[in-house]
Amino acid sequence: MRLAAAFVTVALAASSLAGCDSGTDAPSAPAAGAARSCAAAATSIEGLRVTAASCTEARRVAIRWSRRDDCRLGEGASRGGCSVGPYRCGAVRADRGIAVSCARPGRTVGFIARRGD
Repeated sequence: MRLAAAFVTVALAASSLAGCDSGTDAPSAPAAGAARSCAAAATSIEGLRVTAASCTEARRVAIRWSRRDDCRLGEGASRGGCSVGPYRCGAVRADRGIAVSCARPGRTVGFIARRGD
C-alpha cells in the first residue's frame, strides 16, 4: 500500500512538471518589440536597426553618437560606452567598423559606425 501511494505521488509530481514546459506555449513578444531596419542617417553609418523606436529617433541617436567626443573609443581600446540623451550606448570595435548598441527602457538602436577612431 505504501509503495502504491509513493508511486501515485511520484506520477502526479511528474505530470505536473511536464505541464511546466515553457517551450511552444510561451507567449510571443509583441509586434512592437520586433527589430526593423531604417535608412542610414549618414554615409558613415550603416545597418541602422531599431526596436520600439521610430527611425527618426534612431537617426538622431546615431548622428549624436557620431558627433560626441566622449563616445569615441580610445586608442587601442576595443570597447567603450557613453550616454546620448536618455540612451546608454556601448560600442565594440569590429571588422566593419564600430558596432554600437544604444538602449533606454523599452527601446534600442543599433548600427555600425565607420569613422577614424
